[in-house]
Amino acid sequence: MKMCLVIDANQAGDFCKQEKPHLKCLLGWINSGGRVVSAGELERELFRVNAMRTLALEWSRRGNLIKLNAQEVTARKNQIAPMCRSNDAHVVAVTIVGRADVVVTSDKLLIQDLKDTAIVGSRRKIYKENSASPGRVDRHAKLLRSLDCPN
Repeated sequence: MKMCLVIDANQAGDFCKQEKPHLKCLLGWINSGGRVVSAGELERELFRVNAMRTLALEWSRRGNLIKLNAQEVTARKNQIAPMCRSNDAHVVAVTIVGRADVVVTSDKLLIQDLKDTAIVGSRRKIYKENSASPGRVDRHAKLLRSLDCPN
């Protein structure tokens, strides 16, 4: 079973502010049954933003947040870290272990890692703001609908 989506910590502050249309679309999807995976180091980074901690606790109670085995994620991180360009091997590891298809990030080096099939096996989709048309969310809504998750 695919778990769906990972939120990188570099998006936590903007996600909680809910000022960007693509992030409003994402919150609506999660609140409608979409699922997010997290574990260990990534979760600690996300929880530095108090509003994200509150959201994550709510999602956890509702079953929208799937917490992975931190030891399994750390083992995978240690295995792939030498191949990663970014300093986010822990995010890549959560993506692999959680079998997430989509990662919410704007980190260019992390995006390169997520598209490198030697690291992740199969390329992951990136959920980020459309810089050419920042208010448009049709691509984002379509991407979320395509995920293999209950929603």
